[in-house]
Amino acid sequence: MFSSGNVDAVTFFSPSAVKSFIEALTVLPLCQTTVAVIGPTTAEAVRSAGAEAHVVSESATAKSLAEALSAYFTRSPHPTSP
Repeated sequence: MFSSGNVDAVTFFSPSAVKSFIEALTVLPLCQTTVAVIGPTTAEAVRSAGAEAHVVSESATAKSLAEALSAYFTRSPHPTSP
């Protein structure tokens, strides 16, 4: 699914979600899609997993993350490419 380009973004709301996502996959597809996270702690978990958080919300709310994603895709309408 990730390599086909069908995923515009993956969102994470906690470091444990990052860990579970990585453990569930045999390959790390995060370099092929936009990664959005809910704060600096989750962004650090993504970096520790070897990927980049392209979008980090200003506050720890779903609304803030949605606004940050909207702003990101307004500036850069194409998903991150490898």
